[in-house]
Amino acid sequence: MKMRFQYKIFLAPGISIAFLIIFAIIAYFSLYEERNISDDLLSTQDSVAHFQNGYQQITDAHALTYRLFTIITSLSAEKVKESTQEIDKKIQSANSLFKQASQKIAVAELDKIFSNVTAYREAVIKSIDLSQVDPALGTMAMQTADDVFRGLHQSLELVLEEQRQLGEQTRVSSLQRFNQIVILIGAFFVLAAIISFVITLIIARGVIRQLGGDPAYATAITRQLAAGDFTGAIDTKTKDNSSLLFDMKSMVEHLRDVLGQVQEITANVDNASGEIASSNHDLSERTQTQASALEEISSSMEELTSTIKQSADNVGQANQLAGVARTQAEGGGQVVEQAVTAMSAIHQSSRKIADIIGVIDEIAFQTNLLALNAAVEAARAGEQGRGFAVVASEVRKLAQRSANAAKEIKTLITDSVTKVEGGSKLVAHSGQTLQEIVIATKKVSDIVAEIAAATQEQASGVEHINKAILQLDQTTQQNATLVEQTAATSATMGDQAQELQKRMCFFKLT
Repeated sequence: MKMRFQYKIFLAPGISIAFLIIFAIIAYFSLYEERNISDDLLSTQDSVAHFQNGYQQITDAHALTYRLFTIITSLSAEKVKESTQEIDKKIQSANSLFKQASQKIAVAELDKIFSNVTAYREAVIKSIDLSQVDPALGTMAMQTADDVFRGLHQSLELVLEEQRQLGEQTRVSSLQRFNQIVILIGAFFVLAAIISFVITLIIARGVIRQLGGDPAYATAITRQLAAGDFTGAIDTKTKDNSSLLFDMKSMVEHLRDVLGQVQEITANVDNASGEIASSNHDLSERTQTQASALEEISSSMEELTSTIKQSADNVGQANQLAGVARTQAEGGGQVVEQAVTAMSAIHQSSRKIADIIGVIDEIAFQTNLLALNAAVEAARAGEQGRGFAVVASEVRKLAQRSANAAKEIKTLITDSVTKVEGGSKLVAHSGQTLQEIVIATKKVSDIVAEIAAATQEQASGVEHINKAILQLDQTTQQNATLVEQTAATSATMGDQAQELQKRMCFFKLT
């Protein structure tokens, strides 16, 4: 996996920084250890100083003791006591200094020193007390204090010598360690410098290999391309097929072709925009003409809509009138049916009357026969039957008159029946005709209703057509506006194409 260029650039400084960090860490811990050693050395020196001060206090106390012995006989008890306290104070101070020193260092002679200090203090105080009683006894007791002091002196000298040797060893060890650290840091620094140099050299060669040539040459090529000059050739190495200059060369060749095509396309776009502008102008005129025609059609459709609505109203009124006529025809049919029924009843009554007249005629005929027979019998009776003959004659006359009247009535009834039958036939024919009129009126009413519905649907359809024409008119107006906008856009596109041609002249391709 190839490392990215930016990582390569920061690799050498990063390694150098890493070495510096390691160097700083080593130096820090080394200095930290040296500081601890120095602290230990200073602590040891402080302890030695405490030993020396304690030794000085013991020495001063011993000197004061001898000075006190030389003049003790001439001093008062109070002065001797003060001198004794001063000597004891120095011994106590020495003992305190020895204890402080024992906290920082561990020496085998410390216990012996502490016991010698205690023994020395007791011997000194005892010798001073004896000297106040008998100077000779005090001097003898002082001999014991001298022996203890010499032992203490030897122990302190041993401790001081041991601490001096230990300090010298620590100093030499610290110096050796310092020299080792300096050598280590120097070697580490040289190694870091060599590694950084080698890595920098490798990175530089890799960068040059990735660039495909000297950076100055790549910069010059880049400036030439930035100036729009694509005519120059880019030199690359023989087997170079992955460097920046090789890719730049391929890019320039491709861009040269692309820019040439762009210039050609820009010219075509300019020509096409001119043609589009001309076509849009023609389309705009046609759209305006179409808009005017649609306005006229819309006006005609409005008039047609008004006419159809009026026709629909008239058909509605005709439908109402047809309904009224249908109702009246149905009523007339019912009246005719009633008249037919009445004529039938009259016909039947006339027949009954004719039958009754026939009966009356027969009765008159029989009465006439009876009167004739009575007249014959009265004539036979002679004078006695004259009155009966007169009555029979009158009855005969009455019978004849009744027969004549019955004949006249029969004639009238027959004529009436004939007329009633003719009237019944006429009424029946009128009823049939009225029934046909009712049926025709129903058909006319249904047809008028269908015409009214069709006219209403036609009016609705014409109204929808009118709305569609209005929408088409609005769309045509919008199209006219869009055509004008398209024409303006085409003009703008032509201007931009010309501007693009001017800008493309910046690139030098041949």
